Amino acid sequence: MPETLPTLELYPTADPRALPYPDGFAVAATAISALGEATRLFVRKNSATEVFGRTEEPGWASFPKTQANDEYTALLYISDEHADQETSLKGLTATFPKVQLLPDRETLVVGPRCKRFKDGTSELNGTVYDSQGNLKRSFVLGDGIEDVQADRKGNIWVSYFDEGVFGNFGWGGDAVPFGASGLTYFDLNGKRLWDFQAPSGFDSICDCYALNVAKDSVWAHYYSDFPIVRIDASYRVRGWRPDSGGARALAVHDRRVLLFGNFSGHPASCKLLELRGDSAESIARVRLMLPEAVDLSGATVVGRDNEIHVVSGNDWYSFSMWALP
Repeated sequence: MPETLPTLELYPTADPRALPYPDGFAVAATAISALGEATRLFVRKNSATEVFGRTEEPGWASFPKTQANDEYTALLYISDEHADQETSLKGLTATFPKVQLLPDRETLVVGPRCKRFKDGTSELNGTVYDSQGNLKRSFVLGDGIEDVQADRKGNIWVSYFDEGVFGNFGWGGDAVPFGASGLTYFDLNGKRLWDFQAPSGFDSICDCYALNVAKDSVWAHYYSDFPIVRIDASYRVRGWRPDSGGARALAVHDRRVLLFGNFSGHPASCKLLELRGDSAESIARVRLMLPEAVDLSGATVVGRDNEIHVVSGNDWYSFSMWALP
């Protein structure tokens, strides 16, 4: 039988925030911090080919380069509701970078691809810069990184896609990939503290589709059977089986979960689920009320705590679950 759920409209909590966009630069990374700030990394347009380059592997399809051939400089913008802060970061080599803020205004830049060499060493794909843009430390976070979110203490949660779980670029076999568990927790110095283990009755992570490092817990949604799992402050893991899967982002409030993921063929559609026992039951469709001009295929969508953030072009929209009936 066709699904019959009520449809709710969710409007942004405020007018969109216009974010800075420096002339002659291109956006390299967009993220939302643990404190709810929009964080964007820009590279000069003439460096973009290096930063987003690919390489041909003999006998294989093309793969992203793990590092740029030459170091480059990036501009970091940190934006809250009212102000923007600019910092220049020098000496970057990460391709397809990801960015997160750490305490004391430190910035973590991560390259999602990472080679392991025959001698057992590997590229250092996590680099931390101080508030003045100086490199402070580097460490390994592994290959095949899907997402990175830091918590308020600066601990780093890293989720992985299939190549990071099963191995590539020298990882695999006896060289167990860093991302073999699909979700790993590091401290702010890159020390590995904890690896995900699926709760009883649930599959392990093959590809982590969505991650939300919230104030008091961490939530994930992953392939193959697309459970919703919660890791509490004591690293206890609990899972719920939803009747919908494949979301790109999720937000959580109380016992409700909002899954963003092109449901019903509409790019701004979500499903609202309620956690009941061991299941997560759909209780409504939710449509994010965005202007028609917003192209979600090119937007960054992030779930943090009870909010879904959409950054499209220079506009930053925030949708809070508090506004749902």
